[in-house]
Amino acid sequence: MEQQKHKRVYAIDGLRFLAILGVIFYHLSPYLVPGGFLGVDLFLIISAYLLTTSLKRSLDSKGQIHLMTLVKKRLLRLLGPMLWMVLLVVSYLFWLQPVLLHDSRASILSGITFTNNWWQILNGISYFEAAMTPNVFGHLWYIAIIFQFTVIWAIVYTFLVKVIQKDTVIKVITAGLVLVSAILMAVLFKAGTDPTRVYYGTDTRAFSFLLGALLAMFFPYEWVIQKHNYTKAQRQKLLLFGTVLLAAMVYLMFNLNDAATITYRGGIFVYAVLSSLLFVIILLPTTFWHRAFSFKPMVWLGQRSYSYYMWYYPVSILFQQQATAKSLSGVTGIVFQLVLIAMLGEVSYVLIERQMLTKIFGRSFWRAIYINLKHSRNKTIKILKGVLIATVMLFIPVSFIFGLIDASSGENKTVTDIAKSIEDSYSSLNKNNAKEIDKETDKKSDTDSAKDSDKENNKDKGTDQENKQPNDSDKNNDQEKDSEKEDKQPAEEAPTIEGLTPEESQFAANLAISFFGDSTLQATAANLQEVFPKALFDGQQGRQLSQSQDSLRAFVDSGKALDTVVLMLGTNGGFSTEQINGLIEILGNREVVLVTTHAPRSWQNEVNERLTEAANSHANVVLVDWNAAVSGHDDWLYDDHIHPNPNGSHEFALYLARQLTALLDK
Repeated sequence: MEQQKHKRVYAIDGLRFLAILGVIFYHLSPYLVPGGFLGVDLFLIISAYLLTTSLKRSLDSKGQIHLMTLVKKRLLRLLGPMLWMVLLVVSYLFWLQPVLLHDSRASILSGITFTNNWWQILNGISYFEAAMTPNVFGHLWYIAIIFQFTVIWAIVYTFLVKVIQKDTVIKVITAGLVLVSAILMAVLFKAGTDPTRVYYGTDTRAFSFLLGALLAMFFPYEWVIQKHNYTKAQRQKLLLFGTVLLAAMVYLMFNLNDAATITYRGGIFVYAVLSSLLFVIILLPTTFWHRAFSFKPMVWLGQRSYSYYMWYYPVSILFQQQATAKSLSGVTGIVFQLVLIAMLGEVSYVLIERQMLTKIFGRSFWRAIYINLKHSRNKTIKILKGVLIATVMLFIPVSFIFGLIDASSGENKTVTDIAKSIEDSYSSLNKNNAKEIDKETDKKSDTDSAKDSDKENNKDKGTDQENKQPNDSDKNNDQEKDSEKEDKQPAEEAPTIEGLTPEESQFAANLAISFFGDSTLQATAANLQEVFPKALFDGQQGRQLSQSQDSLRAFVDSGKALDTVVLMLGTNGGFSTEQINGLIEILGNREVVLVTTHAPRSWQNEVNERLTEAANSHANVVLVDWNAAVSGHDDWLYDDHIHPNPNGSHEFALYLARQLTALLDK
């Protein structure tokens, strides 16, 4: 039985594969798997179950836990692959993308001290900084939190066992901590704001870890594996229950997103509960799901999940930052990244996780090199071998050191300039939006008052007046009066805007138009307001088309969506055909204008193809190809090559006015 206690449970490795798959696809294709980040919670549950099982065994057999031994073991497990990844990534950035080294020293230091999650919470990065100089080591928050949980839970659990002693009370306390953590997440989350605090917080993510610990108390593996005598009916029920749980988990991974209120007020918690229950079923050796998750390819990949986790984020970020309009995109781009993650992960797993690096760079390794060089007869070959070895051994460490020295820190001037420009451009528009809505409200109020007044007057005139039919003379007099009124109120002529014809200026000035979009809209809003004086705006930094249905519906319900609505979305990521069609459906019969995206990212071409398809398949939708217009005009854009600068904003407003006059003035 002692051998069974320490036997590796391969089905758990299969479950790890499911978790890492969700996490990777959340970053490679977030509009398809918006809830893939939930895989992290599955990792936390697995880690807590195994840790609590190990702690329980140690307390039962030895009566104590050697905390320092536990910490040392966990440090070696986590630090090796992390340091290897940091070394290679910094070296790469130093030579090829030094701009991404910005603030890397602090990020790396917080990573190797396992405080990265709180460092990111306390040093919030602005949207524009994240877009221009993304934190390549941002995923180290999870490594930090798993180490924190390991140390804290080892101390807390030991205290509970030593002081409380009663298993029932310990379970109740742990369950209570689960609820406290889930409630903290719900309370601290503020809709419409950055969720970093609740997403990275040790306290707000503790419930997933504690659920895993609770499972180890209720279903210790030593007890589970003894239950071999399940009847056929019981196995069928477990099969059905497991299927329902897995289907529900997959549904949440495909439908929750990282900005939705429901995600933080119950969504993640529900997923964690479902995962915990499925985990128990997978542990049962004679069940279908145990065999399914013990499938060798899944197990093989799951055993490498930590190394894959180390590399998926740098690969994703660097691929996006290197992308151009001619880069791999769509399925091809995703496959390329997956292959790169698998290769780097395999090297990390073999050399670091399996501790083969010490063998490669150990004493025997260097001795073999020395003997090989010493006995080389040809001096030229001997020198070449020495140079090659020295280059390989020293090139990466030296590049790493120079990369850290060269890394900039503090305020990024380009980011500051972009943020200030957009703030100046967009800040005054909220007041204008409010004024325009008030005008519409006043008009409606005046109309309703006039109608009410007419009704009162008609009541006083009596039935005879109501039944009186106007004669031809009355009709002629009314027509003459209307004609005189029209002569007294000539049509307003909009001033001609330089760069537009009088017809284009007039059309733009009279157009009831609304703009809904991301930060590219915010950057151009002031110039758009000059050309389209009746326009209303709703722009938000980082807005994703795939997550915009609720906010667009609120935009429509508020009365801000006028006869023509311009959608400026797609800068921040891809989306599906169903998602863009959903936005068009929300706008009903309005004229919808889609603006193509110009962003040197892997999703640009795919986004513009989807926008073109949507315009071609809807009678009330037209396309404005800003990407074609701005291509070759780098002087219209900031250094991020995405957001229009003041000159580019002016050109965009003029371009849009010309296009809309041609497309809509029929």
